[in-house]
Amino acid sequence: MDRDIFSNGSSFDFFPKDDSSPGVLLVHGFTGTPAEVRYLGEGLAQRGVGAHAPLLDGHGTCVEDLARTSWRDWFRCVDEKIRDLEKVYRPDSFYIGGLSMGALLAVHAYARYPGRFAGLIVMAVPFRLPHTIEWAISGFRYLPVSFDIRVPKLGGPDVMDEKVRELIPSYRHHSLKAAVSMQELSRKVRQEDLPVIDGNVLLLHGKFDITAPIFNMELFKEEARRARVKSKILPRSGHLIPVDVDRDVVCESVLDFIRLESAFPGR
Repeated sequence: MDRDIFSNGSSFDFFPKDDSSPGVLLVHGFTGTPAEVRYLGEGLAQRGVGAHAPLLDGHGTCVEDLARTSWRDWFRCVDEKIRDLEKVYRPDSFYIGGLSMGALLAVHAYARYPGRFAGLIVMAVPFRLPHTIEWAISGFRYLPVSFDIRVPKLGGPDVMDEKVRELIPSYRHHSLKAAVSMQELSRKVRQEDLPVIDGNVLLLHGKFDITAPIFNMELFKEEARRARVKSKILPRSGHLIPVDVDRDVVCESVLDFIRLESAFPGR
């Protein structure tokens, strides 16, 4: 196991050698870093597909920084990266995808910029969290306070692979203040974005996901009725599927999706 792939939380840009090759913008999750999608990015790059991932505002430092940001700050990072990569990739070969909260941001970008992407990759989308977490976030939202509450991640990152769980860099606490903003983003995506997105979507979810239970897959399918959705359940993985036990299956699934939907050489 290459430990650096799972522990390196910095942003990355893997540009393809061939100017006609496709590229994918990958967005990491809440409290995480690009390490969550680096294994996938490197796997795609080795097969000739460009892969890129920014570090979102408030992430990769300390949870206090996260509490000072909102979903609009996170989306601004994604938006800026889209504008940079549009100079490199044609719309018929430019994909966007995300993990967890990054999936929400990817869906929002896909809906906001129709015609700019060849396809959408949605991994472990968190429309609904376990009830106790939803209640905690909703309750904090209505408290007349300006301070933040940090909630520890019991058991660490939601990964079945124990070695990866020890390596993956993410905050060991959640910020309820930032989680309220993520909940706002989730509602916005469900109410405004899912009904209007069309085109090709790859929907992936881990069977043992305890952060965003698997019924979130069905919510996506029910509410994104105009989209052409291909879905797959990863049978041995938890929430962070691009780095979990089925990570090679995730990589192959994304590669197959791109090969089928784009003008990728060898299609």
